[in-house]
Amino acid sequence: MILAFRLAIRFLVTASDGYPRLTTWVAIIGLAFGIASLILVDAVYTAYETGIEKSILAGIEQIVIESKTASKSSPGLVESKISKIENVAEVVQIGTMETLAIKESLNSFARVRVSFGKRVEPISMGKALAGRLSVRAGDEVTFLVPASEGEPSSVHVRIDRIVDFGLYDIDLTTIGGSSEKFPREIVEAAETSRHFAVKLRDPYAADETVNTLSKNLGADFNLTSWRKSYASLFTALNFERRIATLFVSLLVVFASLTSGAVLSIMVGERKREVAILKSCGMRSRDVYLTFLLAGALIALLGSVSGVVLGVFGAYVAEAAGFGLLPSDVYSVRQILIVPNMQKSLFIGAVSFVFCMVAVAVSVSFTMRGKPVSLLRET
Repeated sequence: MILAFRLAIRFLVTASDGYPRLTTWVAIIGLAFGIASLILVDAVYTAYETGIEKSILAGIEQIVIESKTASKSSPGLVESKISKIENVAEVVQIGTMETLAIKESLNSFARVRVSFGKRVEPISMGKALAGRLSVRAGDEVTFLVPASEGEPSSVHVRIDRIVDFGLYDIDLTTIGGSSEKFPREIVEAAETSRHFAVKLRDPYAADETVNTLSKNLGADFNLTSWRKSYASLFTALNFERRIATLFVSLLVVFASLTSGAVLSIMVGERKREVAILKSCGMRSRDVYLTFLLAGALIALLGSVSGVVLGVFGAYVAEAAGFGLLPSDVYSVRQILIVPNMQKSLFIGAVSFVFCMVAVAVSVSFTMRGKPVSLLRET
């Protein structure tokens, strides 16, 4: 075993002509680069998905409950039923109105959210929308309120504060506040689309809570969880992650095959030494073990280096500010790029095993022949 290990190191480090073996380092670097790329791709996509989730959960309700028809139950009774569910943290009746917000010569589409709860909330405008209209806290904004007959009326509203709703799409369109703060025309217009907005103690148990609410409220209500509302977004993200992972995985496959090719070349170069070792009584199993150990060293060095490089690269990317994103493109302003150590080690382990399979198969096919035939070939 010790002799086989020494021979493996010697075969890896030097070629048959005595010069350093560059192909060994090419295989190790290629494998390390592939593994590091996989870890970075996983860290970035996980960070982006987590950032999207946090922004969604910070900016909106987790469940929306709408009446299919005119409900026989009073809104207060329905709200009481919803509040009794264990995971429900808060229930607020919300009315919405889509309109045009105007500030001097600037205008933009806006969605007004009027809350009918007991708590009085100031009128807040999304930071992105305020930036587009050049609005500051205390400024007045004009809204066009649709009328049942004739032209829409212009209503002036004072903006109390500018807030960041988290997700850019929400931040660019949303204005919210209590019914006591908005003019009567806007409240009446929003009243027509009144629904219940539910916030949960555990947002990730939204689907289970929806099932419980459906049983309690009956078939007269439509319930939509935040996961269902943004299902298309997360499906697209998962698809992109799979495609990116597939392409980067090809680097690891290529590097593993390169390791096998390096071992094949090594065996071909060392046929004379193999023949002499077999003639001196060294068993074929020990010769096979020598080259297998050489392949294992390539796989081990490449896998360990790749995991270290990937984890270190993720932290460097975070420290260098790569987590700061243009929110109008990616919907979130910042993501936290932190590698998952369990996933990183799993990627390294799977890559090591795949590389070892490639090496074992390559050595098995290359190392055939008796000592005499090997000497004749050399």
